[in-house]
Amino acid sequence: MLWPRFSHFRNGALRMLLVSLSLGTVTTAGRGAEITPSGMSGGIVEMADSGVVFHIVPGVKQTRITFHSDAPLEDFKGTTSQVTGHFVFDPLQPRRGGNGVISTPVASLNTGIPLRDEHLRSEDWLDAAQFPDIVLRVLAIDSIRVADSAADFTTYDVVAACSLSVHGVVRAVSLSARATHLRESEKTRKVLPGDWLAVRAEFMIALADFGITGPARTDIVGSRVSDSVFVEVSILSATVTPTGTGPR
Repeated sequence: MLWPRFSHFRNGALRMLLVSLSLGTVTTAGRGAEITPSGMSGGIVEMADSGVVFHIVPGVKQTRITFHSDAPLEDFKGTTSQVTGHFVFDPLQPRRGGNGVISTPVASLNTGIPLRDEHLRSEDWLDAAQFPDIVLRVLAIDSIRVADSAADFTTYDVVAACSLSVHGVVRAVSLSARATHLRESEKTRKVLPGDWLAVRAEFMIALADFGITGPARTDIVGSRVSDSVFVEVSILSATVTPTGTGPR
């Protein structure tokens, strides 16, 4: 099922979310552990200078990056759930901002056609051998406002200053995102311990900005591959180290 809109974590949507999640074994963070701040959920969480560390949970339906290419001669999409990284955010003082990093291996991108995936990883395109990872870094929060809230969650609309590294090129980008902090409860604890931070963002990438031109002396970019691709990012993170999770 689709990931529920983060602005609607009411009782019904929360139940849908808990049913939709199917996670493997997880353990609490083993490094840098601190006592949970007053007002946070119970248990042990990992702290950083500017807030709580939320670890990305990889290999689950709710953690996924998808790109869409819409060209005159061909439309296709690629997706991966092999996403790692973390966010640092203080739910008690959200205006302190935050930071984070999202990383995914180029080799994990799946377009549904093995030969096309091989081409995507080649020197003519993303060159996975030389530039194995795509990395989005959240450097600072430019603005944050509460979009919705209840006793068990708060949803924020966020504008973040980021850097995006693709094909060995790093570009500054400003991203609008929606983030929901879901407090640990008896229901959530049955699925995944700790507080959760769910993040969604959508943006465009111009291939030329990252030096991606396709094979020399061809017109593939613009005819079969769009000049710009639309990217959807959906991330589930939690105040635990996500060991033992796998694709579902």
